[in-house]
Amino acid sequence: MVYILFLFFVCLFYSIQNREYHTVKSILQNSIPVIFFWVLLIGGQYGVGTDYFSYLSYFASSDLSYFIDRGDIGFANFVMFCRSIGIEGQGFFFLLSFIWIILLLLTFKFLLGSKTRFLGYFFFVFIVYSTSFNNQMNGIRQYTSIYMLSFALCLCFQRKWILSFGLLICSILNHKSSLILALVFTLFYFLNERIFKRKWLYLIVIGGFICSLLLNVGQILPFLGYLQGEDMFSEYTVYYNNLHSEGSDFLEKATKYIYIPLYFISIYKLPKMQLQGLENKLFVIGIISFSFKMAILSLPYISRLGQYFEILMCIPLVYLLIFYRKSKIGFVVIYTYLLFPYLLKVTFLAKAEYLYDSYFLQYF
Repeated sequence: MVYILFLFFVCLFYSIQNREYHTVKSILQNSIPVIFFWVLLIGGQYGVGTDYFSYLSYFASSDLSYFIDRGDIGFANFVMFCRSIGIEGQGFFFLLSFIWIILLLLTFKFLLGSKTRFLGYFFFVFIVYSTSFNNQMNGIRQYTSIYMLSFALCLCFQRKWILSFGLLICSILNHKSSLILALVFTLFYFLNERIFKRKWLYLIVIGGFICSLLLNVGQILPFLGYLQGEDMFSEYTVYYNNLHSEGSDFLEKATKYIYIPLYFISIYKLPKMQLQGLENKLFVIGIISFSFKMAILSLPYISRLGQYFEILMCIPLVYLLIFYRKSKIGFVVIYTYLLFPYLLKVTFLAKAEYLYDSYFLQYF
């Protein structure tokens, strides 16, 4: 229920504001209540997911060799820095959640471009659709890198090379899986959206769907066997002997397939959306991101790389909501189509990251 309340609050808050945010200062100042409740909710989690107590023990331990040996020296240094200024235990979760929401707001501001008054729409799609909102409470390091890498891409598009490169390096040092995705995100900068006619966008989505059905773990075992000999990725191959287990079962994949019609509609309506300049490129990036995440659904562990695309794949659906905002029936249908599965996830089907407990309630 707490997730639904937060969703309702955020959407109502930005709907009432109904204004453009032209500067970083304006979006941060006018989002203070959202930042506060985000930190209270995300930073105040207790035992959500499977890794909460593991991280709590890491934060309390003086031995950070687990992160250093994996090559994630950025996160190890972050923990040491926090300790040096007196932040311990649950304080790490509060600080990280604050960093996340700041990076997320700045990313949303850029991705919305001249449409920042629809910030509530982006939050809505992000929360009910992307899975990042809930999964971040379990994948602490990975989602820290995801937020950094996503904003680094935004800075790259603004040609703020030094800041972008610095954030990219921080992302890799924090979680080295970012290295692979950093290269992909760099390619996004050079992407020529003009060659992606609508028929190609349809084919990209269809291709992602077909790959999700055809790709299987047997096809990646030779690659992982090679990685076993590479020091940089050696710890990931503890999964090697267990990868004969299946990835997402069909029911789980079906929960992703149900969104394909929305992407088809967004592609069909693309000429009428009147997107300008960079917005067209971002739309194409969103389609590619969704298709890639869908394509690797059947690959255990590898499918986690799809999480790096979760913010970007929201873009076409946000544009679609903006397009249909003047059509009451169309807007309500799409809004409900997105909302209903999430309501089921956090109520009747709630498990893992979709079950919430608060740090503050442990005192009662």
